[in-house]
Amino acid sequence: MSLGNMVPGSEIDPDWRAVVAGGAVLGVLCLLPTLGGWVEMPTAAAASPTAVTGTTSNEGPGILETGLPFLVGAPGAFLAGYLARRKNLVGALEGMLSVPVGAPIPVVAAMIDRFLLFSGIGVGWQIEMVWRGVGAWAVIAVPFLPLACMLGGGLGWLGMLANDAVHGGITVS
Repeated sequence: MSLGNMVPGSEIDPDWRAVVAGGAVLGVLCLLPTLGGWVEMPTAAAASPTAVTGTTSNEGPGILETGLPFLVGAPGAFLAGYLARRKNLVGALEGMLSVPVGAPIPVVAAMIDRFLLFSGIGVGWQIEMVWRGVGAWAVIAVPFLPLACMLGGGLGWLGMLANDAVHGGITVS
């Protein structure tokens, strides 16, 4: 299906193979800090129904930890732009679209990881910890998706410029 056919007069036609490849790379790279322990999630002590109030518990990742997967996943959007066909808005559109394609990969993997990590405390508490550790933070990150898409578009455009430089010069169109 072509986006160019959906909007009358539009010549926009994203290269979906580049979007999927860039999104997959972006998702896997974002998965590394999430599952690698670089992002702190709530601990098992906070999940206990008899947890003592007033004790220090980890309530989730901070702002810098939340932005870390975006920085690590940046090469995915660049790759989407590099692999894109040569048409109008090439690279920028593919880089932008690779962000929402790749973003669910680390979220789903982190949810499964959290669910399996707390396997000894009962299903109700497991679901609660999945929500506290991943779900709520994923919802909080949604307003930042347009910014991430804009950054992905810029990185995709740079990827297109790199492709042009490697394969015969930079085009202005």
